[in-house]
Amino acid sequence: MLTLCALFSTISAFARAEPNALETEFSFDEVQRNGDVVELRGKYEIRNADANEVDLVGLALKFRFPGTVDVRADDGSVTKSKALPSDWRASCFWSYVEGRYNGTNVCPSITFAVTSQELEVRFVNSIKLCPGCVLRGDGSRTSFAVKHVKYLPFARGVAPLELRGIEQFVDGPPTPARPVFRVCFPKDVDFSFRVSSYPSRQDDVASSSQKTAIMPLGTAGYDAFLRVFIDVTNRQAEDYDMSNVVITFPFDWSIVPDEKRGKVQQTPDDFFIRCHGSGSSLCDVTEVERSRDGFAIRFKNGFALCPGCSLRGSGPQRCAFEVYSPFLFPVDIESVRGASAARHSSARHMIDLDDPNVKKHVDQKRRLRDAHVKASSTSTSEACAVRGVAPGNRAVKKFIVLDLGRPIPPEHDPWTSGDAFEIEFEHQGAVVRRSLGELRSANGGKWTEFELRAWNCVTGWSFADGLKFNGVGLDVVLRCAFGENLKFECLFQTGADGYTTSVDARDLDGAFLAVTDESGEMVSREHGGPRLVFPTLFGWKSAKYLKSVTLRAYEGGFWEKLGCHRRGRWALDERWASGTSSRVWTALAWLTNRYQIFGDAIWIWVMVVGGKVLGAIASFTSLFSIGNRNRKLQ
Repeated sequence: MLTLCALFSTISAFARAEPNALETEFSFDEVQRNGDVVELRGKYEIRNADANEVDLVGLALKFRFPGTVDVRADDGSVTKSKALPSDWRASCFWSYVEGRYNGTNVCPSITFAVTSQELEVRFVNSIKLCPGCVLRGDGSRTSFAVKHVKYLPFARGVAPLELRGIEQFVDGPPTPARPVFRVCFPKDVDFSFRVSSYPSRQDDVASSSQKTAIMPLGTAGYDAFLRVFIDVTNRQAEDYDMSNVVITFPFDWSIVPDEKRGKVQQTPDDFFIRCHGSGSSLCDVTEVERSRDGFAIRFKNGFALCPGCSLRGSGPQRCAFEVYSPFLFPVDIESVRGASAARHSSARHMIDLDDPNVKKHVDQKRRLRDAHVKASSTSTSEACAVRGVAPGNRAVKKFIVLDLGRPIPPEHDPWTSGDAFEIEFEHQGAVVRRSLGELRSANGGKWTEFELRAWNCVTGWSFADGLKFNGVGLDVVLRCAFGENLKFECLFQTGADGYTTSVDARDLDGAFLAVTDESGEMVSREHGGPRLVFPTLFGWKSAKYLKSVTLRAYEGGFWEKLGCHRRGRWALDERWASGTSSRVWTALAWLTNRYQIFGDAIWIWVMVVGGKVLGAIASFTSLFSIGNRNRKLQ
């Protein structure tokens, strides 16, 4: 267990926005039905009034949100009632930063959280505002919408939404995985769905008269966009519960501008998905979810189809949804195969901060963060000596070298190759190799100096005597490999010894590639250089003998799969995943630390040898695979 460390530590180099450098404006529109307000559409603008670039990651817009609704009884009387936080749904409208990212939608970097009194719009990934730049909603300036899961109207006479300000937030645990069940429709419920391709731009006029033609997938000239057809009829004598029935469509989000160029990969947010319906119709009781593997249409929780009722789209040829690229480029039809239906459990679209388990987790993180900030702000010499040490860790005077004890292939030899040594990078199927010499050239022809005050090991020790390295910032490395505006969830590292680890894309602040030590010599074989260093994370997140880097959707590495925390931020004491794995690793760490009574030499020997043994066991068995079945706290 004790090999969980891997070297080098951490200085808190958060490149985050200070709230007082941001100017905010807010208003909202009301969506009414039969005179009742059933939806609020928020319009916010965030302007960087500072002279320097700021990053919104880790901040949240906070709103006063009483969450009061009007409940109408059968006799027509109306009662005001407090809705549960879990009863609210929020969705992000296309939002962008003026002057940055070429107008790219930043909604994938935004989530929502709610309590009985507040609503938070959280920025969970990097959104950088240049001086004077503004984040706002597109089109009508709408940024997000909020409504009750059962469309209960907002209470009359109660201010529904009021901006309180912008400040840092504390992560809660992730939403639990939603169980999936097979859908078994009664024989008296007719349920069908299908997807067809439709004309490109030059064929629109010619096909407009073919009102009833439904072309099969792959028909020549009919591939500019997709139409989804849904038809449900309840012939029972009672309501049929459609809650959380989900139709999943595989789609690779690529277009084919012309036959010579072939496929061009896009992202889910580069496409439009339009629902066809009005009033109390299909569009009110369904929502669309996108992922990198396709899209899904979900019937909302609480929706039931009445006896004798039918539900279908009202669009062209009675389609329910249309999927198309902004310029109606042909899509890759072959990727849209194998749609299926299933029933999921109810999903939370906002984090319920009043949930006791969530509240306990958030309060613990907030205490750790406040203690870290307090220690970092003190001016005493004693505090300065230990600043940057993880909570609960003890400082050691000798750096402890840990690894899996695996052999390093002879071809992996940066100590001989020098500037010619290459590292492999992969993103969305594109693979490139960059030499250390190329990375130095991209950095202006020289290495940048990096100074660390401590290296924090997840097993309970910190080397706090200071470390200095020369190298290049991770942002320069990735720009040299792939250019600007990269989209990914995690940075997955692979070492030449087979070790793997993943770093959440939200935790890359201040990261760099350590190439040489203070003397200018290549980081030694003992310390596994060159390697990436992440200032805000525990040491196991830095892979020794770095061979390749992949930018991808999240996948756990060696220790993450065996029970270590997904993110591993030392300031928040994120060591182990929740559940059984947490108890196992905590017990092993406690046993190891008992050996310190025999002196550092014995303690270090137990840690190093024990780590190699456990690493070997974990490599060939599933002894600790229990970590895979536990959701990680984020």
